[in-house]
Amino acid sequence: MSQHDYVIANAAGATVRTDLNSVLQAIVTNNSSATEPTTTYPNMWWFDTSTSLLKRRNNANTAWITLGLEAVDTDGTLAANSDTKIASQKATKTYADTKMSKTGAETIAGVKTFSSFPVTPSAAPTSNYQAANKKFVDDAAALKANSSHSHTASEVGSLFGTRASKNNNTSYLAEADGFFTVRNDGNGAVDPDIAIYTDASNPPTTLILQAEGEQSDDACSLTCPVIKGEYYKAVCTTGGLLSLSWLPMGS
Repeated sequence: MSQHDYVIANAAGATVRTDLNSVLQAIVTNNSSATEPTTTYPNMWWFDTSTSLLKRRNNANTAWITLGLEAVDTDGTLAANSDTKIASQKATKTYADTKMSKTGAETIAGVKTFSSFPVTPSAAPTSNYQAANKKFVDDAAALKANSSHSHTASEVGSLFGTRASKNNNTSYLAEADGFFTVRNDGNGAVDPDIAIYTDASNPPTTLILQAEGEQSDDACSLTCPVIKGEYYKAVCTTGGLLSLSWLPMGS
């Protein structure tokens, strides 16, 4: 173990040789000592024998960087005051095995253990606990103990909203996907004719569906899907009673 200021002073031959041997000894032992070198240089090595840690001087020569592995341990034990950002796989395993070991009846701090899963409470609430499935449910009225239960319409809910009547030759904006149904009963003086238009313009000009009766008493009807955000309208002759309705998807 040796340290040196790395300056070879001018002296007699034997003295210079002794000084050279000392500086080589400092190099080969990484300036090992219980105290840091008196003279420091950027990026120089120092093995701190008081902690058995290998350290390196930073590039600004203002502080020591601890490499992190205790050099005396051959199993790669991770030092508690390490400045090293990434440890080796072996060091990480050794550190984790030490911190997470469990033997016999010991328990890891902060981890609650159970004898079996799923846990069956001694006094299970009957309103939302399924004994058959060993699980709790949010809505006991809708979810039954039998996993093959078929839900009723009131439990599932409707896919459609409220049907609304519409007017002939009037443009409407679809606030949801839906279906536009138009019917002419044909009880008029002229042949019934129905046309449905829908697109992104207001009023829409793209003809999607069209139906025409051959006689004045012919009835005809059309149902057209409409995309949310587009406009729709129907143009019908007054050959009889007109019925226009909008059925949106969802409420």
